[in-house]
Amino acid sequence: MADRWRSLCLDQTNVPQLFIRTNIAATGYTIHITDLSRVWGETIREPDIKSRARSSRCSIDPSDGEDQYKILLQKLQEAANQERGTSIALHPGAIDDLILTLTAPLPDPLPDFEWEASLSSLPSHCVKDLVIAPLLAHVSVLQCQIPTLIREIQEKDRVISRLVDRLEQSGNGLVHVFLNVATTQNGSKNMQREQVARYVRGLSPFDEAEWKEKQDSILPSPTPGDKAVCGVLESLRPAIIHTEHAAKSDNWWQNLGNRATHTGGLHREHSASWGSLSKTTASADGSKKEDDGFQRQPTPPHLKKRA
Repeated sequence: MADRWRSLCLDQTNVPQLFIRTNIAATGYTIHITDLSRVWGETIREPDIKSRARSSRCSIDPSDGEDQYKILLQKLQEAANQERGTSIALHPGAIDDLILTLTAPLPDPLPDFEWEASLSSLPSHCVKDLVIAPLLAHVSVLQCQIPTLIREIQEKDRVISRLVDRLEQSGNGLVHVFLNVATTQNGSKNMQREQVARYVRGLSPFDEAEWKEKQDSILPSPTPGDKAVCGVLESLRPAIIHTEHAAKSDNWWQNLGNRATHTGGLHREHSASWGSLSKTTASADGSKKEDDGFQRQPTPPHLKKRA
């Protein structure tokens, strides 16, 4: 399973905030880097990993056995995770490509493990697939969770109200439950829920409108900083956008022909079907609506017999 995006900490001040994501398995690895406007990546399989290790004279020789190959992948993961003692360096490659150098310590007297990954500049749809799609999926989940959470709170409010009513009916006011209110606020035995709620957080009924207004005032700036962006991306899971008319290529606009237009209202094929239905549309009670806007009622049963 692919790892989540992680902030890539580099010491160059002229480099924008970068993020790295890896998928390292026994069959090979995939490494992606993004600056949120483009994506670079490399996918390499087990035979090519072993071949590169031999040609680069890697300090870990995977041809010595499967255990050495596993150690190589482990060190790759440690370096990609930026664990203690590891390092990552980024260099420009051919044209728009990047060279990613991963370094991890090995036991003495072995030299440090060092690995170069050649990251190619990927097509623009990779930004959608790897960044935008997970973001939209994350927002979609949150949009579903918030109303559900509000309903849960409202249900608990109803339960609390019933409990408070029972307490008051039995002659035991809320001050018997919240003793600190009675002692510190000189509360009487007959204090109502609204009065006690001034001193007990969470006791007052949940006000959705007030809560939303409060959230608007405390939410972070609409222009999030690097820390906020990192927090969001690191929480994303892989996702796929399913659209009815997905772009077939990165240069889809070159296939537009003369022009692409939008006509307001219903689509043409839908308009035809609706037009045919509108002439005689049956309602639930058996009445029919004519196209002229008048409604014709069915003949009552007793009049049918006379006819």
